[in-house]
Amino acid sequence: MLVIIPHPTEELKLIKFCKELISVFSKDDSFFYRTIPLWIKLDNPFFSVENDLKTIADKITSISLSKPDIKGNEVFCPVCVEYNNHQIITNLSLLKFSQEIIDDKTKLNLLKKLAASEIFPMQLKIFRIGYSVEVSSNSQAISSSVWKKIK
Repeated sequence: MLVIIPHPTEELKLIKFCKELISVFSKDDSFFYRTIPLWIKLDNPFFSVENDLKTIADKITSISLSKPDIKGNEVFCPVCVEYNNHQIITNLSLLKFSQEIIDDKTKLNLLKKLAASEIFPMQLKIFRIGYSVEVSSNSQAISSSVWKKIK
C-alpha cells in the first residue's frame, strides 16, 4: 500500500498533540491507544496506475491536514492530497478507543480539545512517500521511499 510519511518535525507535532489528547482521557475510564505509525494511507485508483515513486511524488502538489474529528471509536485528521489536478480525501488516524465513545462528557472534552488545537490546519511541505509492507501480523515497514519537498 502506498503511504505518505510526514517529515519528523510535523510528526513530532502530531505526537505531541496525541499526548495532549491522552492527558484528557487519562482521567476517564476509557481504554484507548495511539495509532502507530502515523502514516497517511493512499489506497486510491489514481496511484495504482503508476509504480514509480518519483513520478507519483512529483505529481503531488499539496497535502493538507484539517482539524481532527471523531467518528465512532476513532480520532482522525481529514487529509486532502492534491494529485495530478485531483483532490483525494483520506484520513490520518491519531487515536482509537476500545469501543465507540457514547459518554457525552468525554465527547465534549474531546471536542473542546480538538477545537483548541493550534497546529491545524497543517500543510505538509516535506514528506516521504513509499510502499508499506507487512512484516508480521502486527508490524509494518517501508520497502522503498522517496523524499518530496513541495515549493
